[in-house]
Amino acid sequence: METPMPAQAQPIPQRASLRGLLLRARTRLAHSQTAQVASLVLTRFTGIVPTPGIAVRHGSDLTPNDHVWIQSVIEATRRESALLEQSSKSIRAAIEEGRVFVAFDRLTGAFVGCLFPWHLVDHRVSWTEIGTIFVDEDARYGKTRLRICERMLSAAVREFEARGDMVLMTTTENKVVDHGRRRGMVVVPFESLPPVVHAATCCCPTAKTGAPSTEQNTTHCTRRDTVCFCVVSAATAHALLEQPN
Repeated sequence: METPMPAQAQPIPQRASLRGLLLRARTRLAHSQTAQVASLVLTRFTGIVPTPGIAVRHGSDLTPNDHVWIQSVIEATRRESALLEQSSKSIRAAIEEGRVFVAFDRLTGAFVGCLFPWHLVDHRVSWTEIGTIFVDEDARYGKTRLRICERMLSAAVREFEARGDMVLMTTTENKVVDHGRRRGMVVVPFESLPPVVHAATCCCPTAKTGAPSTEQNTTHCTRRDTVCFCVVSAATAHALLEQPN
C-alpha cells in the first residue's frame, strides 16, 4: 500500500498526462523573456511575486504529516556553508511559534523551499531576522525561472511588518539582496542598527569575521558592508532614520 502524501504537499488531482502537460506549459511560460519582464513589472507596482503552481504555506497551516521536509532542510544547512545549521528541534520550535514558511509545488506535491523568520532580540519592539532561506536545487531560479525565494521573502516581510516587528536579514548573496530590494527592502550599514541588535545579528564564528572574539565581531568584522550586507524592511529603515539607537 502506498503511503499517502502529506496534506499540504498533495498535488492537484489530475491524470499524469495532464500533469506533464501543465509542467511543460509552466516551464515554457517561466522561461519566456516576455513573461519574466511582465513578472518583474507586476512585482514593482503591486508587490505580488508570481510563481505559477507554487503554494507558500505558513507554519501554523501545517500539520504533523506535513513535516516530512524537515530532514531535507537539516541536510541542506549542513551541506551549504551560507546557511545557519538547523536541527529537528530548532525547526519544530519555529513551526510551533509560527516562524516558518514552506513552499510546495502544487503540480507535483514536492517540497521546494522554506524560510525561517527567527526572533532576534527585543529592543523597544521585537526584531525578527530572516535567518534561513532555502530553495531545493531542482527548484532554483536558474533552472525553473520561478522566483520562489522572493515569494517566500515577500510573505514573511509582509506578515512580520504587520505584526509591528522590525525585520532584517544579513546575507553574502547579491541575489538575495536583489530579492529584498524588489520587495522594498533597503541595504543599511550595520552600524546604523542599535548596538544590541548589531551584536545579536553579528554572531558568525571568528574564523569568518577575523575578530579576536565573537563579542568583538561588531567592531572587528572584516566582511561587514563589503561581503556581508544588512538588509532591512522599508518600515525598519524608516524607523532607524527617525529613532536614536
